Amino acid sequence: MAYIQRKTQTSVGNWTAYLNNVGLEGLLVETFVPLSTFAVPGVTVPLIAFAASGGAERAMLVGGGIMAAFDGRNQTGVDAKVGGVLGLAQYFAGLSGKFHTTSPPVGLRFLTSYLGGSWLAGSYALANFITFEELRDEVWDLVEDIFLPRSDSPTEIVDIAATLAAKAETGAPVSFVDPYGRLLAYHLFNDTRTPPNGTNGPGAATLWSSIKQTPKFLEAIVPFPIILSLGRAPAEDTVSIASPYEMTPYTFGTDLPSSGGLSVPIEFLGTNFTNGSPANASTCVTGFQNAGFLMGCSGNFLGVPVQIFIQQAIQGSPEIMAVLDESPDRLVLDGRVVNPFRGLASDGFPATNNTELFLLDGGFAGGIPFFPLLQPSRRLDVIIAIDALDEINNYPAGNQMRITYEQSLQPNYPPFPEIPRSSSFVAQGLNVRPVFFGSSCYPQPGGVETPLVVYLPNYFEVYPTNTASTQPSYSVEEQQGFYDNGYAIATQNGSSTWPSCLACALIDAQQARNGAARSSQCSDCFSRYCYLGEP
Repeated sequence: MAYIQRKTQTSVGNWTAYLNNVGLEGLLVETFVPLSTFAVPGVTVPLIAFAASGGAERAMLVGGGIMAAFDGRNQTGVDAKVGGVLGLAQYFAGLSGKFHTTSPPVGLRFLTSYLGGSWLAGSYALANFITFEELRDEVWDLVEDIFLPRSDSPTEIVDIAATLAAKAETGAPVSFVDPYGRLLAYHLFNDTRTPPNGTNGPGAATLWSSIKQTPKFLEAIVPFPIILSLGRAPAEDTVSIASPYEMTPYTFGTDLPSSGGLSVPIEFLGTNFTNGSPANASTCVTGFQNAGFLMGCSGNFLGVPVQIFIQQAIQGSPEIMAVLDESPDRLVLDGRVVNPFRGLASDGFPATNNTELFLLDGGFAGGIPFFPLLQPSRRLDVIIAIDALDEINNYPAGNQMRITYEQSLQPNYPPFPEIPRSSSFVAQGLNVRPVFFGSSCYPQPGGVETPLVVYLPNYFEVYPTNTASTQPSYSVEEQQGFYDNGYAIATQNGSSTWPSCLACALIDAQQARNGAARSSQCSDCFSRYCYLGEP
């Protein structure tokens, strides 16, 4: 992709500054880092991604604190020799979700709300990739209940109801995810423009594709954002993990191996396509890809407060309820999108005959968004995975890592490092420290080659961050505590050796491509941080 090539070229200076700051033994930085004209991702420069887990506001704050430390604009992080890692990454993927092996019964789906990763990635990108401290202090409103109207927005219910009515009037499919996405925007966006239909409020006119018009994205100096959702058949009560959809500033599509890969320009999402062509050759739908709506599709485990609020928002609007009542409850809770791939890949795309796609929480594919990053076309060397899921006492226990590994054993699924079962994961303490997983550590089962996963779990370092995923608000003091703990995780609380070991992980694949042997310093680091299989 052209953007990844450009981002790789603009990161050359970042690589020089970062590696000079870390000061790895025996590494000639001027030899390792190519001139920008020779910077080719995955050939002469490492390919790196961040993956942020779901876990509601807890995950957003955990991830924000860790990412703040890795930001080269954070002098404290630079002084700790980890600042600058963010500037090296080509991708940043997020999803909102907590994985369940089967879909909860319809009546129970309102009992939980697990979000976070796409909130972090989406709000960061839509705010022109400002610093994560600025994002927390100037954009997010987390002090007030995120599932209720803001106290300074007396017209919020009216505005959201008007937005849903305006969409329904166009004939577009609507669901509870539409007002839910607008609700998120009031707390996570700072875009107050009014769209052509006249409805207003934060995020009413914010399109996902607008990310590519932000100044920093135009300069190609920021990672490429991806959020993940899943689709299911209209009559399906359980959830198949076979239909993942990724949303980027350019496209909406699926990398489902059996489909051969399908995508449509994100600007035309909502258009009625058949066999790859619009039903009306002279008219394509635009404006459907509202950013709040798509982030809602990525994380639509709607909690009880959300249900109550949405019912209030649409009270007195029988025309809206009439639209929502056209489908069974389980479908109304999913994000509804006109199927742009109808008639395509008939043998390998489960929804080829469906008029609509029903999108639900991306966490059903696992709580960390690995799937889009593992695609062979992306050829990633390193995935830095931030795990803020709630598996043991609201801290992670490696369950989702294990699930992704088990998925990778299925035919046509991209390779993923071997991960122990949760009981062993916890017994070995892999959930309370950074860990490297992958074929760079030891030969994987079946001899597969995998990216190196640098795993950063949420755990207590300097502040307790095991709040419930259902906690709807956070005080200023709590937000700062989460950021302090994230900084401590990212720096290993000021460790003198961790920054070098992290740098060793980031350059290892490129050193191998360059024909350079792993240094003794890096060998020691891999011995210290690698998972080497069951003892």
